[in-house]
Amino acid sequence: MIIRVYFEKTDKVISFNNQHQMNGFIYALLGDKADKYHDSYSRYSVSSIQGGHISPDKKGIVFDGEPYIQISSNDLEIIGDFVNGILNAINNHSANFFGLYLTRFDNSEFHCNKSFDVVKTISPILIRKDGNKLNCKDADWVEVLEKNCKDKLSHEGIDDKTFRIEVKRPERLRTKMIWVGGVFNPCTEGVFTIYGKKETREKLLSLGLGNSTGSGFGAMKILTNESCL
Repeated sequence: MIIRVYFEKTDKVISFNNQHQMNGFIYALLGDKADKYHDSYSRYSVSSIQGGHISPDKKGIVFDGEPYIQISSNDLEIIGDFVNGILNAINNHSANFFGLYLTRFDNSEFHCNKSFDVVKTISPILIRKDGNKLNCKDADWVEVLEKNCKDKLSHEGIDDKTFRIEVKRPERLRTKMIWVGGVFNPCTEGVFTIYGKKETREKLLSLGLGNSTGSGFGAMKILTNESCL
């Protein structure tokens, strides 16, 4: 399931380096459940702030409409705890992000195609190997990403021999440095083709790609019209 959480409209310029504040917001939503879910393996994915564009002075992000974040999970307990936290935050005017309070939320599902999906990052992918952080400039990045995804799926009891990931547009892969708590993380943005059984792809997209998906990395959206690429 996908939940979109909307914030009030704003004229503020939001800093590019906002992931640390976003993590604090997610902790506030989950309350005393946060430590239960927030570890090296997260059964949910949280996107970075969406709906904005670079400000004219290129100093941050501005929004023409409502800013929002995407939260996804196949675990109904986790979804329930998020919904309870969201409702509490709306009713009590709490859990703000850069002073922006929640106004509403809606929910939907990932509508995967029959045999493969073309997906795009809506927050960059963070990958680790042997304690080191990789990005698309590393020769084995795609291989490590695919192994990471297979490990996640195995953790969920899924062994799909048809599963694989390809970079859809190699020339459009790009690196992005994400600041979290004083540490810069080398990440990757791009468009990918995911192959495998439909239920495999639905599960993976709900979990997010790569590491630290509960901290705003690796959220994706399905591109239903390839002219968008």
